[in-house]
Amino acid sequence: MELSLTELKILENIGKGIVVPKELARAVNRSVQQTSLSLRSLEKKEMLLRKRRQIDLSQKTHVALLVRQLVVHPNLKELLSDSGIAVLTASLNPLNVCEIMQKSGFGKSIVYRKIKQAFNVSVIRKNTGKYSFNDVIWPDLKEFLVELRNYELAVDPRLPQDGVIYYKNDSEILFSTIQERDASLTAFSAYKDCGLEIYSHVNYYHLPKKTLSLREIFRHSLFVVETTKEYWGILYVALFYLKHKKSLKGIHSPILEQLHKVICGEKIKDYPDLRDIQEKAEQYNIKVQE
Repeated sequence: MELSLTELKILENIGKGIVVPKELARAVNRSVQQTSLSLRSLEKKEMLLRKRRQIDLSQKTHVALLVRQLVVHPNLKELLSDSGIAVLTASLNPLNVCEIMQKSGFGKSIVYRKIKQAFNVSVIRKNTGKYSFNDVIWPDLKEFLVELRNYELAVDPRLPQDGVIYYKNDSEILFSTIQERDASLTAFSAYKDCGLEIYSHVNYYHLPKKTLSLREIFRHSLFVVETTKEYWGILYVALFYLKHKKSLKGIHSPILEQLHKVICGEKIKDYPDLRDIQEKAEQYNIKVQE
């Protein structure tokens, strides 16, 4: 989710009890027309409800958690605006800058700017090259980010009733379903077109529908296993990587980082070991080597 600075100011002031549009416009120092556009945007994002001339906050848990943070810590607005929520959500797990870029969908300069802002208020900390959310100092802010992430992964109008979301933003979504959909097959469902035919009991799809590159298909399968942590998924990710290693250079992921260690002989909990990978690789005539 992306929220503009004006939208965050509006939510903050609604949290303070200002619920009349004209009064909100004065509070956020915007014209009535500009404020109306922002209110319409927040309504579309299901953050608030407009009833006649009064405005009410949505009853969704993540909305209440966000507004509480804005009222108690108004200095967070600049950090949370625009790309901020996506970058902070990505940092809920320790990641390097490239991984945060991939997870959030934003470029390097934007990510670095948000990381710098987060450092200034101790929201993000760095350890051994990884950036992670500082939940010791900001537990309530983390609660909001987790609740928002869970909500966004459970609700989407593009999704069938049985669908499971693994990644999404305003322009794209990665999901699985047992139904056939008018969407691009991706992740494990597209492996067969990349020389690695496997069977899956669900279909993995990407919207909008388009021709996906080898790298996109692989990234999508990484998103799936980062969510499910399933053994078979990690095993096939390893095989796909080994088969197309030259084409996949530069892709970063915690899953891939651990698989590099496994391929070098290290045993990692909940990961297939080197022998498992070698045995399966033989079936597909794939060489196992770093």
